[in-house]
Amino acid sequence: MSTPIVLNRKQRAFCEFYVKHGHAGKAYREAGYKVEANNFAQSANRLSKQPHIMAEVARIKALPVDKKKIELDLLLEELE
Repeated sequence: MSTPIVLNRKQRAFCEFYVKHGHAGKAYREAGYKVEANNFAQSANRLSKQPHIMAEVARIKALPVDKKKIELDLLLEELE
């Protein structure tokens, strides 16, 4: 059995939004990370390439569509 992926709330949100939008910059912004014009694209790209983030994105992409929507809805409730 594999070890569960442990992510903080922003990382989890980033993964969900990255799957939803397919764009690291937009996901980074929507997840609530601080966006500074001079380096946010680099930060978003760097985050998207971290192994634990890539693993969570792959896990979400493998979920059936209904399950993805449920997870995203729950995450959005948490972020409010």
